[in-house]
Amino acid sequence: MDFGLVEHAPASPNYQTTPLDVECYCAISTRHPLASKDSITPQDLDGLPAVTLEPQHPLAQEQRRIFERAGATFNPCYEVSLWWAGFGLVREQLCYAIVDRLNAESFQEIDQSASVVFLPFKPTLLYQLSIIVPTLRPMSTLAESFLNALLSEFELPEWASRLP
Repeated sequence: MDFGLVEHAPASPNYQTTPLDVECYCAISTRHPLASKDSITPQDLDGLPAVTLEPQHPLAQEQRRIFERAGATFNPCYEVSLWWAGFGLVREQLCYAIVDRLNAESFQEIDQSASVVFLPFKPTLLYQLSIIVPTLRPMSTLAESFLNALLSEFELPEWASRLP
């Protein structure tokens, strides 16, 4: 392995960990009345059906806390282990989803019908990922180029600048 993108990376002498906080967006059908808004808040979604990751997932737990702080009702009606399963529910106006930027952008690239819109969610909700790189061997030049392209998408410094 040259590097990995993971949800939770405990400390290890075998790899270097770099946190990567990814902003989340509200996925909603383009036919939904909220689709014309500039951004979405918990108050906008108060009581509306949601599709979420499993309840113990940190993103689902943080979403619940944000709604509670805002005094809005969080109404998870569907549960998925991967967002791609939930986008079909969103497309059919059965629910909304709060998803990370990586899944949002990936889905937009293949959604030929442009049936789902991804709007900024306020307050900002960050999905915490980590980049892990083995410490026991050097990364290949090709992998380092790919990793640097990924980091530039998130406006982070290139990997080489992180080495001692």
